[in-house]
Parts: sequence; structure tokens; C-alpha cells
Amino acid sequence: MCRAKRETVLSDFEWELNFKREMYVAVWEDGHNIRQIRARTMLQRQDAKSLALFQAIQAKLSRSPDRRFYLQDARDWADMVFNERPNDIYLAEWVKLLDDALTSDTGLTALYDLMLSHEQHAIDMRSSSPFAGVLTPKERTEVLVTFQRKWVASPTPL
Repeated sequence: MCRAKRETVLSDFEWELNFKREMYVAVWEDGHNIRQIRARTMLQRQDAKSLALFQAIQAKLSRSPDRRFYLQDARDWADMVFNERPNDIYLAEWVKLLDDALTSDTGLTALYDLMLSHEQHAIDMRSSSPFAGVLTPKERTEVLVTFQRKWVASPTPL
């Protein structure tokens, strides 16, 4: 029984090392039995690159007078592709998020929060991005060049 428990812990530990996901750091304060746990997401390269692109997309949306156009375009694309692939749960969620973002400030805030999140769910959602047309080719290239330079200098979470 102890052995099985140990193998499970080892397996979880290996998973964290291999995929660099949610790592928990225990901080002991003043020798007391009080500990604070903080989650820190460490992203793989492709996930960090996707996040960098989404940071640029979110920044452009937040300052753009054409934000509604971009959001509606992304919503229409997500809905069209979802109709072709009705089992794609991420596209279904994008449609709902974009609908909410188009109708309320709370919805827009929720969309921005997801776009910039390091959580696993957000990483998964970014894999089905409906925002392909927001950044121009020049803007996208600038983001990717900057990302590459930063990643090579320090391949740690951005």
C-alpha cells in the first residue's frame, strides 16, 4: 500500500517536471506550522509563445476602436467552425465567451482574463484560437521575434 502511494507521488512529480505545469512551493513562515502555498505555472515553449500572441491580441483589442468588429469576426469564425465540429468543447466555449464579451463589460473582462491566464484551461483554449485576423502579419512577426529573443535569453515562464 505504501509502495503504490509512493509510485503515485513519483508519477505526479515526474508529470510536473516533464510538462512544467502547476508547481506548488511551500513557504514556511518563522518556524511555525503555517505554510502558504502558491501556484506558479511554468509554461512549455509553445504555450508561452501562444500566450505572448494572446497578450498582443488582448492589448490590441483593449485599445482598438474596432474592438467590436474583431470580437464579432472571432465569434462568427468560432461559430462557423463549431457547426462543422460540434464536439469541439473549446470552440463552443469561445462562442459563449465572445457572445458575453460583445454584450457586457463583465463578459469582456472574463474574456481578457482567460486570454492572459496561465491556467491549464486557458492554455487548452488558446489551442483553438478564433483570433487569427486580429494581428497584422507585421505585428505577429514582431511578437514572435520578441518572444524568440526573450526565450533564448531565459527559457523560463514569461
